[in-house]
Amino acid sequence: MTSTTTPVLDAVPVPTDEPPTVARPTGPTAGCTVLTLAVGAVSLTAQNPISTATALALAAVTISWSGATAYRTAWAALRRGRVTAYTLTAAGLTAVLGAAAVGAVHGSAGLDGAVAAAAAGTLHAAGAAVATRIAAEDTTVDTPTVERARRGAAALERAAERAAAGFAAVVVVAAVAVLGYRLGTGAGAADALGVAAAVLLVGCPLAVGRATATALVAGVARAARLGASLDAPRTAETLSRVDTVVLCRTGTSTTGVRCLRTVHVADGVEPDEALRVAGAVAAAGRKAGGTAGQHPVGAVLADAARERFGELPGVAEFDGYPGFGLRGIVTELRFGPDDEPRVLAHAALVGRVALLAAHGIVLPDELHTAVATIHAAGATAVAVSWDGVARAVFEVAAPARPGAPPAAHALRDLGLASVLLTGDDPGAARGLAAVLGVEEVLAEVGATDRGAAVTRLREAGRTVAVIGGPADHAALAEADVALVRPGAVDDAVLRRPGVVTLADVCPRTAVDALRTARATARTIERTLTGAAAYHLVALPAAVAGLLPPLAAALAAAVFPAGALLHVGALRRIRALPRPETADES
Repeated sequence: MTSTTTPVLDAVPVPTDEPPTVARPTGPTAGCTVLTLAVGAVSLTAQNPISTATALALAAVTISWSGATAYRTAWAALRRGRVTAYTLTAAGLTAVLGAAAVGAVHGSAGLDGAVAAAAAGTLHAAGAAVATRIAAEDTTVDTPTVERARRGAAALERAAERAAAGFAAVVVVAAVAVLGYRLGTGAGAADALGVAAAVLLVGCPLAVGRATATALVAGVARAARLGASLDAPRTAETLSRVDTVVLCRTGTSTTGVRCLRTVHVADGVEPDEALRVAGAVAAAGRKAGGTAGQHPVGAVLADAARERFGELPGVAEFDGYPGFGLRGIVTELRFGPDDEPRVLAHAALVGRVALLAAHGIVLPDELHTAVATIHAAGATAVAVSWDGVARAVFEVAAPARPGAPPAAHALRDLGLASVLLTGDDPGAARGLAAVLGVEEVLAEVGATDRGAAVTRLREAGRTVAVIGGPADHAALAEADVALVRPGAVDDAVLRRPGVVTLADVCPRTAVDALRTARATARTIERTLTGAAAYHLVALPAAVAGLLPPLAAALAAAVFPAGALLHVGALRRIRALPRPETADES
């Protein structure tokens, strides 16, 4: 995997979901509208040199005011020998004013051209103002990840401007060619300039870059508002391509707080006796340490036995089987009917059913039924035997997180494959997967082997996101995207690229991040497709003379605003419902 270093993200509080307050940008729209109305009023009077000069002067002021930014930028670029997207606007507005002047002087179009020129300038100003206002409404969220998204968006806009320069040069050449062709075929100068102006005005190469950059910032900011902080803008793109989500068991799919629910015993066995023996072996394992002895399931049995009996029997010749269970000889001193002390010793096994089977111990029918019932409930079955006979099965369970089943269903609705990754045996894993609604199961995967399990998924051509916690470092390190809680993993995981830091432990927050990333990618794709379709239709229509300059200016104002309005839908993505009574702490 690519090794890069990114700053460690702080915990991101989920901001309130109130819409941001955005200042209305000031601009020349109102003044240009007044001037356009004035040109229209002058055009209604009798045409004479004074009214013609007045109308053209007002139109010139309107165009100069509305296109001031375009003129300044185009002139600065021209001095460096460059053509930019602003060149199209500046040249188009100049051409439409020139067409109005030629038409008014020659009397071929009266003052209608002046009205159209002023209106084109006003539409340009209005479109720019609306687009600026929509783009400014990204969010009030100010986190490190949103700030990085803004920097990435600025770089994206600069790249789009460079790409737009080549497109602008092609459009300018096309406009000049159309002008020459029209004049060469006997068309009037006003008509030729009008067609050339339409070609210049209809192009909107900057709209694509601006809408794409705004979508990136809006998507990352919305994810932050929903409780998911992305470490870099590129993570949003990777997250949008995820097709497989791995849900680690402990602490993610379940609460991680295990408890002893039930003791199922064979005929003639007392539950207390089974718990005493199993608890003694588990306590000895905890004292001895090691991978097998420190397993949390064993800790549950040891704690339950100590709480029930206080002092537990001693254990000799202890041994552990990592991932399977424990073995030991339980010894205790007891007094018989004649008050003679006797030392009782039982060779005991505590662990998975497979551990007992490996030692040639078969469960009786009643315990087989108990194991099936435990697995169906998504719990862990722990068997205990002594003296070569299976005596009992314990049901150790960690409740599923309230948000885990809805999250699994939401992943299925998104068309994503969900995988449960656990160290439990296949029966318990399949039972928990059925409770959660997860489709695939990777069972009996130890903490150190989970990275390899994720790697195999990726080698199969999948793009994998892992939602995990403290015991899942290996899996998180090998994922395309790691979704973690701050404080739940060490800094090494947080420093790897492709990390989404979640504000809480609810799996629905991770799903919200996936939904937002996919919506962002879909919005950008639609923006690019829409821009291509717009130019493929509008430019040929303008070249053919089917699009008057005023219509071209209207299209050039509406398309960028429409693209940004489409981007605005990202700000309205709502979080998956959270039941008020659910405890996701």
